[in-house]
Amino acid sequence: MLEILIKLFNTQHTALEKTVSHKTRQERAQFLRRFFRDLKLKAGFKTVPDPRNLGQKHIHAMVQVWQQAHLAPATIQTYLSFLRGLAMWMGKHGFVRKPGHYGLSLGVPAPRVRPARQELERPRDRCRGGDRRGVQVRPPCRRVAAADVGHGAAA
Repeated sequence: MLEILIKLFNTQHTALEKTVSHKTRQERAQFLRRFFRDLKLKAGFKTVPDPRNLGQKHIHAMVQVWQQAHLAPATIQTYLSFLRGLAMWMGKHGFVRKPGHYGLSLGVPAPRVRPARQELERPRDRCRGGDRRGVQVRPPCRRVAAADVGHGAAA
């Protein structure tokens, strides 16, 4: 049954009237096959259920498996989105609930901390009087630096 659903609906976007990329099709199909296989292998169910018999207990069990595997909440949310699409294909709109229902917290990400800015080197301190090929070129840096104390300083 799963393969029939994938064949019929996997090209469709879950919310918009358009098709999805080949990458999305491949990832979604692989995930759905793995999801049903892992219900038996990792979540401890005796048999792999028919997609039409998928219940909340199956989703709860797999979310726990994913959390124990230390998957990122964003990854689990992507997986729930794929399951939401499967539910829609079967006419079960609203079946897969929001991540919070399954014990996920997708809080606000921590702000990025910028490293301390290093003191900027002034151009006149960098003049070395030559280039990488060993050709001696007398740069005008020293003359400009002598004439203009603020040369190269940030405004």
